[in-house]
Amino acid sequence: MRRFPSVRVLLAGLLVASTAPAGRAAASGIDGLAAADAAFRGRVEGLRCVRGEDGRIQTEASVAVRETFKGRLGARVLVVVPGGELDGEGEVVGCAPRLDPGAEYIILAGLRADGRLEPSGGAGGLERLAAPARGRRSAPDGGRLASLRAAAAAGALPGADLTAMEGRAWAALGGMSTNPIYGVASRYLACDRGVAIPYVVDLDALPTGITPVQALGAVSNAFAAWTAVTSLQFTNEGIVSLGIGADLVTTTDRRIRVQLHDLHNRIGGGTTLGIGGRSYRYDTNAFPAGGLGGRVGTNEFDETTRGHVILEHTNVTLQTLTTFEEVIGHEIGHALSLAHTSEDPVEADPALNGALMYYRVHADGRGATLSTTDVAHIRQAYPSDTPPWSFDRILDVVTGHPTQPSVTGVNEVRLAGYDLQAVAPTGVVVSVDTNNGTFTLTGDLLQFTPDGYYDAPRVSPSGGSYYDMAYVRFLETSNASPPYMVRILSLQADANGTSDGLPKGWMTNHFGHIAPLAGDLSRATDDRDGDGFTNLEEFLAGTDPTNATSALRVSALSSTGVTWSASPYHLYEVQASTDLVATAFVSVSAVQPTGTTGAAASSFTAPARFLRVRRVP
Repeated sequence: MRRFPSVRVLLAGLLVASTAPAGRAAASGIDGLAAADAAFRGRVEGLRCVRGEDGRIQTEASVAVRETFKGRLGARVLVVVPGGELDGEGEVVGCAPRLDPGAEYIILAGLRADGRLEPSGGAGGLERLAAPARGRRSAPDGGRLASLRAAAAAGALPGADLTAMEGRAWAALGGMSTNPIYGVASRYLACDRGVAIPYVVDLDALPTGITPVQALGAVSNAFAAWTAVTSLQFTNEGIVSLGIGADLVTTTDRRIRVQLHDLHNRIGGGTTLGIGGRSYRYDTNAFPAGGLGGRVGTNEFDETTRGHVILEHTNVTLQTLTTFEEVIGHEIGHALSLAHTSEDPVEADPALNGALMYYRVHADGRGATLSTTDVAHIRQAYPSDTPPWSFDRILDVVTGHPTQPSVTGVNEVRLAGYDLQAVAPTGVVVSVDTNNGTFTLTGDLLQFTPDGYYDAPRVSPSGGSYYDMAYVRFLETSNASPPYMVRILSLQADANGTSDGLPKGWMTNHFGHIAPLAGDLSRATDDRDGDGFTNLEEFLAGTDPTNATSALRVSALSSTGVTWSASPYHLYEVQASTDLVATAFVSVSAVQPTGTTGAAASSFTAPARFLRVRRVP
C-alpha cells in the first residue's frame, strides 16, 4: 500500500454552477434518472485498476447492491470510472467521480458496450451517503434517496436486467487492493529548473459572446494568477485543434492542454462548468511513498506528465468573461494537483467557500483571483524554495583480471546536483539494482566495483536498459530532488594483466591491437592525435583518440548562446567568470545533449566576461 502526503490533491476535478449542485433533484424529477439504465444504493467492496479496450486506465469497483430503484440487479455489480494507476502510469480524468472502499452511494448508471456500468453524467451520477449512525443498518435518508424510493414505489422504473453481472463481479475485497490513486500528489518538474511549463489552447468553440482575443486573455490571466504566488512559469505554444477531448490525449510531453469547449462531449452538459485533470508516473517498487516528482518539505510527489482543462462552452454561466476566467483558473488548479477546498454546498467557512478551488463558481466578477487558502495549498507543491534537480547519468565500466582497474576517472562518476537558490545539494544513493558489482559513494564520487571479468556489449543510452543501476537523489535543507538513474551501459574487458583502464575492445577499434605501445602512442597517458587530451581522457569523454577534431571544443559563441562538440548523454556545464582565474568560474548552465552538439542559450550578462564549457566527469 502506498503512503501519501498530506498536501491537498484530487482524483478528479470539476466546477459546478452556483445555481444547483450537480446531480440534485430537479423540478421536473430526479435529474438523470430517466436516461439511466439502473439506479440503486450500493456499498463499494473494493477497487482495482485495469486497462480498457482503448488502452486507457480505468478503475473497476465491485459494488454490493443494498437497494434497487430502477432495473433488475443481483447482489453485486461492476461499476467503472475513468482514471487509475497501473504499470507505472497514473491518470486523473476530470469527469471521473470518486469511489471509496467501504462507502455507500446512490448510483445512477448507464450500461456500457462491454457490459459494465458507469455513472451517468460523470460525478453527477453519484451521491455519497453519510455514514450510518451506530446501530443503524443503512445510511440516513437524504432528499434524493427519499425521492428515489418514492419513484420506485410508484412503479414505471423497469430499467435494464443486470442480474447476469453478478457472476462477473468479484466478491468482497478478495485480495483486491483499494484504488491506489486517491490522495496521490503529483507535480511538474520544469519549474525546479527555471523552465516554463508549455500549454496550448483549443479554440474550436467558445461560449456565446466570448471572442478569441478575450478567451486567450482569460487563459493568460488564469495562468498568471498561479505564477504570481509560486515558482511556476508557463509559456503559450499557440492555438491548436485537438480533434478529441483534451483528457484523451496520451502524449507524455509535460504540456497542459486547455480546451475551451466540450465539442467532444467529455462533460455532457448539466451544471458542470469545467473539468481539469492530469496524468503522472510513479514507481511503487523503488519508491512506494512517491518521489518521482521530488520532495517538498515532508511531502513526496509523483511526476506530472501532462494536464488538461475542458470547459462546457454551452453553459450560459460562462458567457460572462470574468466567470469564464474564474473557471479556467480553477481547472488549471486541478491540472496542477489541487483538490477542492470544500464540496459542501452550504460551506460556512469563508476560507474554504471563498477560495478559487471551492467546488462551486462564485460568478461575482473576481476572475482568476486566488485566496490566501489557494496560495497556501499551491505552495505545498510549488514553493519559492524549489527542490534541487539533476540529470540521469551513464557509465561505461571496465572490468579486469586478476584485479579490477584502479585508475582515476575509470568506473566512477561525479554526482552533480543543481538548485535555483544557488545552494549546493548533497547527492545520496537511495536504491540500487546490481548484478555485476557494487556501488560506493564517497563525497560526490560514485564508484562501481565489478565482481568479475566481463565483456558485454553496450546498450543504447537513449533507452532505459542497463547492466547495473543506482538511483541517486539530491538533498538540500528543506527539499529533495526526484531520483536520477546512474546506468551502467557496458561491461568491457580490460586486457589481461593490464590496469590502465582502457578496454581491449576499445583499443582494438582505435589502435588495431590490445597491448598499449609507446611506438604508436596507444598508451593511456599518450595523446595519439595531439589534441591536448590523453587516450584515457578520450575514452572517458567518448571521443576518438585518433581524430584531433573529435574533442570537446566550443564551436560557436555569440550574444545569444554557446555551442560545442559533445558526446551524446554526457553532462556538460557552461561556466562563467569575470576574469581568467579558474577558481572564479561558476556554473551558469548544465546541459546533457542527446546528439553530438551541445548548446546553451545565453543568459550570461554582466559581470560575466569569460565562458568555458566543462564535461562533468
